[in-house]
Amino acid sequence: MMLSNYPNFDFPMFLNNNGLSYKNYEKEISINCPFCSVYGKTPDTEKKLWINSEKSLFLCYRCDAKGPVQRLISAIKRIPQDEALKILQGDETRSWNFLRSNLIIPRYAPDLEELNLKEIDLPYDYVPFKQGDQSDYLSSRNIPMDYAVANSWGYSETGYTKGRLIVPFFDDEGKICFYQCRKMGELAEGEKKTLNPKGVSSKKIFYNLNKIEDNKIVYLVEGFVDAAKVESLGLCALATNGKTIGVEQIRLLKRTKVEKIVVAFDLDAYENSVKVGRDLESFDYEVRVVQMPDSRDAGDYPWESEELRNLLCGS
Repeated sequence: MMLSNYPNFDFPMFLNNNGLSYKNYEKEISINCPFCSVYGKTPDTEKKLWINSEKSLFLCYRCDAKGPVQRLISAIKRIPQDEALKILQGDETRSWNFLRSNLIIPRYAPDLEELNLKEIDLPYDYVPFKQGDQSDYLSSRNIPMDYAVANSWGYSETGYTKGRLIVPFFDDEGKICFYQCRKMGELAEGEKKTLNPKGVSSKKIFYNLNKIEDNKIVYLVEGFVDAAKVESLGLCALATNGKTIGVEQIRLLKRTKVEKIVVAFDLDAYENSVKVGRDLESFDYEVRVVQMPDSRDAGDYPWESEELRNLLCGS
């Protein structure tokens, strides 16, 4: 069976090359669904995922996973969908696996100098929180002042960071190599919610990287408030600073003893969570993806929330 939209792509051969059995029909192929286990189902052994050759679409009749065939290729190969599309178009030499093994992510653990993590200064108008301070913003997010003080959070009353929470990010040697300035009040027209240091990528560092130590399980969330709430449960949390994970962030993980990663992005980023999980699995991590409830992310829960603990730990 050939895909009408990709006449040069031999789908049965692709399945054979990736060790997948299938049933071939005139206009459809059925395979075991790679999404069922991610979506909380038992692994599919009955070939319940069907691919339509004329539409280049797939549908699983067990977990209801569906979409364009490049999403399926992405799941099978554990690569981003844009790289899967290149495979469908006959350009596999540019796939994620090729880049990983040959160009971007070597299998050895790089040192900090190679990762180009440089120590930087906080904004000149940074004022660290101290015990006894009051912050309406922290109170509204249920973050104790003790935590803010212990993690060198601060604020600004002047300059371009005026009215912002300032949160430093430390590398695993305890040096500040990134920070975020989060607006604590209403945004003016055209004003950005978050300011980052110029010339420093948020995808080269995690919030809480300095706290991994010897932990073998980490919880991956989007932002530093999410990470703080997870950390309040005594769990090791890392914030990716968004809905994706960067190449350099994966390389940072390779410096640690982490073996299992629980991905708990916001509900609106669940598809991103699945993709990130697939990427991490390709580096031999055990991965579990948590689907957050409607309208709530980790940062919305109270401090030391047992409800959040049960959600993250699978109780």
